[in-house]
Amino acid sequence: MKGIEVTSAEKDGVIIISVKGYIDTTTAIEAEKELEGAAKSGKYKIVVDLSGVDYISSAGWGIFVGMKKILKKNRGDIKLAGMKQEVVKVYEVLDFTHVIECFRDAHGAIESFGKKK
Repeated sequence: MKGIEVTSAEKDGVIIISVKGYIDTTTAIEAEKELEGAAKSGKYKIVVDLSGVDYISSAGWGIFVGMKKILKKNRGDIKLAGMKQEVVKVYEVLDFTHVIECFRDAHGAIESFGKKK
């Protein structure tokens, strides 16, 4: 698969952004546009479904971390879901486990927004 495909939907007040392909310096802008569009429309609870992503570069990880800061300021959050094992390995090596929550699937991530911490 070449490039990136980004789609979004809403469920239970949460925006689900589904990404397919890879996220690097040439494709990250597409994911960033979708995330920013959700925030600009007042949607601050976002799940990024990465089940169709084979690779995320530092550019992609940077977008997620930057978006988390914006969403937190607005009492929202970004959560990742469905990462393939090779993507999880990088997520863990970069120690993002303490920065952005990750869930097995989008359903679990959506449900987590309803749970009190």
